[in-house]
Amino acid sequence: MSTRVERTVTVGDNALTFTVMEPQGEGWTATVWLDEDLAKVAGADAYDGFVDRFTEVPGIVVTEVEDRDFIHVRSEGLTPEQLLDAVLDAALVPGED
Repeated sequence: MSTRVERTVTVGDNALTFTVMEPQGEGWTATVWLDEDLAKVAGADAYDGFVDRFTEVPGIVVTEVEDRDFIHVRSEGLTPEQLLDAVLDAALVPGED
């Protein structure tokens, strides 16, 4: 993958930004950055179940959580934009601002 895609969505009165970027380690397709305010703004369920929901997406082969905000992804056949859509779906936030 050779691109970075980012989307900011509004949840209530708050703007949350999600990013799919170049992999931050060998063997990964991409690295995902979750807005650090996700749990506070969208609720604990949005964050706590994120990895489980994200890894259920067809094409997501494996993930590794580096810390609360960075998740390394190995995927097959998904564009960066499709990965970002899957991130927003798994985060339980609307896909459009």
